[in-house]
Parts: sequence; structure tokens; C-alpha cells
Amino acid sequence: MIIRSRLFRALLGIAVIGLILVILNSWWGEYRAASESDARSAAATSSPNPAASTTPVKGLVLEDGLNLRNQPDVTAKSIRGLKRGETVVIVGTSGTWVQVKDSGGTVGWVTNNPQYLQTLK
Repeated sequence: MIIRSRLFRALLGIAVIGLILVILNSWWGEYRAASESDARSAAATSSPNPAASTTPVKGLVLEDGLNLRNQPDVTAKSIRGLKRGETVVIVGTSGTWVQVKDSGGTVGWVTNNPQYLQTLK
């Protein structure tokens, strides 16, 4: 009986270690895949190559006082408020944010919400 009990505990221990290794391997694979996906996404959403784009994409500000921020974050410092009807040149994107250049050459970030900014074709 003692031998079977030790054998059972040894097999159970091996099974638990195997299960932990499977879980860790699965987690690590998902982590690596997400990291590679983030890198590809960042490369795809980075600023467009000026040589590749001949016609700049413009945006129309739909809301008076739209914050032009220095970083793509709602808590970032506001550079100035854009006026309704103002056109901006879209320089790049980052997630739900669009990097734009205003008519004075100031570059900053605005939200890509269609309620506030309309992309012109």
C-alpha cells in the first residue's frame, strides 16, 4: 500500500508539473504573438513615407475648440484649440489618435473620432 501511495504521489507530481509547463508554454506563445502583432501594428500605423504619398490626406475639424495635444493621450498637454472648419494635414496615426499639422505648421495629436474630425479625400 505504501508503495502504491508513493507511486501515485510521484505520478501526480509529474502530471502537475507537466500541466504547469503546458500552461506556461501557452501563455508564453500568446505573449510572443501579441508582441509581434504589436510591432507589426506599430509599423503599419506609423507616419506614412512622404516619398510614397504624393497627395497629403487632409482632415476637417468639426468641433470648435478640438484639443491639439502634444502626445496621443487624453491627459497630454493641449497645444491649442482647433477651430471648427479648420483643415489640417494628417501626418500619421497611433491607435485612436491622429497626428496632424495645422496651417501654421504646428504638429500635434487629435482624437480620430468622426464626431470631431472628418477625413477628406
